[in-house]
Amino acid sequence: MNNFSFKSFGIGLLVGLVCLLIVFIIMYIRKKISDKNHKKAMAELKKMLSTRMEIENEGVNSVKTEVDVLKKENENMRITLSTLDQKAGRKETRQLQLYQIAIEKLMVSSPGFAPAWQQALSEAEESLKSSIVGKIPFVGRFITSGNSHNLIEDKDSLK
Repeated sequence: MNNFSFKSFGIGLLVGLVCLLIVFIIMYIRKKISDKNHKKAMAELKKMLSTRMEIENEGVNSVKTEVDVLKKENENMRITLSTLDQKAGRKETRQLQLYQIAIEKLMVSSPGFAPAWQQALSEAEESLKSSIVGKIPFVGRFITSGNSHNLIEDKDSLK
């Protein structure tokens, strides 16, 4: 019986080892398949991440470009606005047109106004011509430009 029990034990051990080997092979194959799937998923996630980063990078670059363009447009508009502030505006042009219309109506309706106006106009032209040449005009330009500027500001502040 000793012989028979060693034989049975050997057969049982061999059957157990074969089963264990089969289980290990199945687990090894499953692990390889699982690793392959994980690697495939990781590669797919990396690809998606790199694509998303490229899209976001393009978006950031386009926003930066747009910001630069808007900064340039803003600077150009600021320069244009400062230039337009130095020119006679619509308000001043309209005021001059109103004065011109009022003068024409006074010339027609007031018989004594036209000669007085013509005389005042010719005197103003002569004083302007004489102020163009000489020392007095040189000094007068600084005084007149400063005073006329102050008068314009005072007139605007009164309105």
